Amino acid sequence: MATTPYIQVIVPLRLEWEPFYCLEGAAVGERVKVRFANREYVGVVSEVNVVPETVPEHIQPAFKTDLPPVHPREIVFWRAIAGYYLCSVGEVYKAAYPVLRQESDAVKVRADERLQKRLALLREKLTKARKEQTRERYAGEIGRLEAFLRGEDPVLMMAGIPLSPAQETAVEAVRKGFSAGKTVLLRNPGGSGKTEIYLEMARQTLAQGKSVLYLVPEIGLSRQLEERIAQFFPGVLVYHSARSAAQKRAVADAIRDGRPKLVLGTRSALFLPHRNLGLVMLDQEHETSYKQDSPAPRYHARESAILLAGIHRANVLLGSATPSLESLYNAETGRFAKVELKEDVSTGIPGIQLIDIMAEARKKGMVGNLSLKLLEQLHRALDAGEKVLVVCRSKAAVPECSEELEAIFGPGLQGMVLATPATAKEQPAGAFGVTAVLQADCLLAREDFRCDERAHQILSLLQEKCLPQGVLVIQTREASHPVFGPYGPDRVRQLLEERRQFGYPPYTRLIHIVVRDQNLKRGAFMLRELAAALAPFSPLPGMGMLRVTLPRDKTLLERKQALQVCVAHFEKERRYPGHICLDVDPV
Repeated sequence: MATTPYIQVIVPLRLEWEPFYCLEGAAVGERVKVRFANREYVGVVSEVNVVPETVPEHIQPAFKTDLPPVHPREIVFWRAIAGYYLCSVGEVYKAAYPVLRQESDAVKVRADERLQKRLALLREKLTKARKEQTRERYAGEIGRLEAFLRGEDPVLMMAGIPLSPAQETAVEAVRKGFSAGKTVLLRNPGGSGKTEIYLEMARQTLAQGKSVLYLVPEIGLSRQLEERIAQFFPGVLVYHSARSAAQKRAVADAIRDGRPKLVLGTRSALFLPHRNLGLVMLDQEHETSYKQDSPAPRYHARESAILLAGIHRANVLLGSATPSLESLYNAETGRFAKVELKEDVSTGIPGIQLIDIMAEARKKGMVGNLSLKLLEQLHRALDAGEKVLVVCRSKAAVPECSEELEAIFGPGLQGMVLATPATAKEQPAGAFGVTAVLQADCLLAREDFRCDERAHQILSLLQEKCLPQGVLVIQTREASHPVFGPYGPDRVRQLLEERRQFGYPPYTRLIHIVVRDQNLKRGAFMLRELAAALAPFSPLPGMGMLRVTLPRDKTLLERKQALQVCVAHFEKERRYPGHICLDVDPV
């Protein structure tokens, strides 16, 4: 069959179709320069030797570039994301290959310089070390770094990661889950110990010649982990939005060579040009930071990681002390394999002290917003030389809390850290003698059906910030509320049953259809009109959006696509493009 010079190209735009161009000798995945609507773009060839659906005389030429090609598996991944999250493949391509500013060739990543500095520091520590065990540890790391700087593969030289008996048992259970072809959910109720399991699973995967993607929800966590991981994997690649354009290109180029790599990153690392991927790991899989809310694709890293792993035939390991109800449901129904990391109680577990401030007020046990019981715990910890973490309900409440505490403990608040529930995540684990939640009622936002689940997760995270023999102090007006009790199997079953009764995820699929318009009056009018147009889907109104609930059955994909078509038809008919967003699985 004779070939034709016509190709289809994915351009980084919100298009329902892939435009045709003319180029001889093109290959799928090749990146080409094209013109669309009088503007120039770099696109990706998605099909070759096609029969155009338009008059050949109207088809413009495409031009080759020297940019690295896109692997066909990347395009398959983009299409999977576009299909699941109801956006265009062009929008996914734009997220995967953003336009990076041009920089001088002289700008390079200084990874080798950083490793040389660490090598010098380790050699100095080796000369001063007195214990044989310490000298062996330093010598081993020095050997790994020297091998890496010589260009050798350090993975093949590595010994296993030091594991406790409980961790070894969990590793074996994880491997068993992988052998059964399932995503594995690793739960560590004590909030510690799973990092070593991640590193051991990464070591085993790398030793098999496969690459590993290790995701964390926020940049701050990747920075904390980088140095720790580098002790075992000197060549770890780090990728997140705070890295420079040159650093991002260097990571992408390193991955393309096909050699086994360990990549540590945030959700955007899913779109790197992965080769030979063997394992994807998500730490703190319940975190809402894994969800992209704007712009499209509005993807969730957890579901997207499972899609990516399926394309590469890789394993998936999800970890959390307080897994999402969606993941726990998947474990209960057999889609996921669940592994429990049993706590090592020998080091101690932080306690919890629940203080009913209504009862304390009646006994005159309050000083402003602080209970006498809490002040006793704070004095005890500070007198023992321990740090304390005080969590206020919001950023605006921090100055007020600071003023009250300074009146009691003096200016400067030495040894105290004030934070909000959001910023407390950035604090190191196991660092505080007392973690105090002053207005815990702020966690009970009843308009959000996920509020109880999130409250349990936040309180569990704050407990992790305590020293093993420390205490989490919770001040609340609603001491009898279930969120202040244990997040055990009974509580999980209760929350899932509530979701089932009211038709919420994970028993259904939720889609928010958001109208964004600077003209608020026009936006409100269009929202009402859109609700009428989508009447067959029974949308429920919200603040600037409609909520559509779809049954989780075999008709789900068909219903999602029908919804997308209806919205697109509405936009075209009303000449209202670019204002309506579809958010699948909002959090």
